[in-house]
Amino acid sequence: MTGYTYDQLLPAIVNYSGENSYPFTLETTDALTQAMPRIIEQGEGRCYRALVFLATRTQNATLSFTAGNRELDFSGITPTLMVIEGVAALTPVGSNQANGYKRTFDVTDLDSIDMLWPQPSVTYSPVTASFRYWAMKDDHTIVVCPTPDDTYKVELTGIFMPEPISATNQSTYLSTVYPELFFASLMIAVGGFLRDYGQASDDPKLAVSWEAQFEKFRDLATAEEQRRRSAGIGWTANLPTLLAQPQQS
Repeated sequence: MTGYTYDQLLPAIVNYSGENSYPFTLETTDALTQAMPRIIEQGEGRCYRALVFLATRTQNATLSFTAGNRELDFSGITPTLMVIEGVAALTPVGSNQANGYKRTFDVTDLDSIDMLWPQPSVTYSPVTASFRYWAMKDDHTIVVCPTPDDTYKVELTGIFMPEPISATNQSTYLSTVYPELFFASLMIAVGGFLRDYGQASDDPKLAVSWEAQFEKFRDLATAEEQRRRSAGIGWTANLPTLLAQPQQS
């Protein structure tokens, strides 16, 4: 499966939305070219929020806990960390992902951390601690307990926002592995751009029909992504087996 490159997107959009449904002019094509970054932003954003792709899950160990500080701001991570799934301190001090021992923290809520460790200024080593917890404080800050006693590298596991497809990033996982889903999401955005959404809703030839296609492709992609995690039917990586039907006498 070759999918779409960035350079192939605009000609494909013109072909699919222009034939028998919209009279494309040079002015319209130029306007679409200018709007492509926002169209891609809408399309990719919808896909990444509608599904959790295994390819967007990774680990980052560029940040560190600070001695005496229970908070960790992860807003500077690149690419953007959207959802945290796991937190670990790498010990001993100075260790990295290759040679460190992972001291994992269990997820909880902020109230529980305040109850378990009511005095944040008290520090303790994650090596000897009998419990380790983390919780979200806000959209870009986590809080841990016990409060770290030294500077430890932090390994964050979670869902990261991939680099968008562009002239300098011609292909992405989404455009290559799920091109039909990606293209349907773009065509929904294009329908609104060309016909101002209200008119698009009155015309089933473009936005509304692509909406239906997107939902079908989303369901198929969801099932495949679940199988990648061995979370398909019966918690396996297999497709469901069709049951044999008895012959009618």
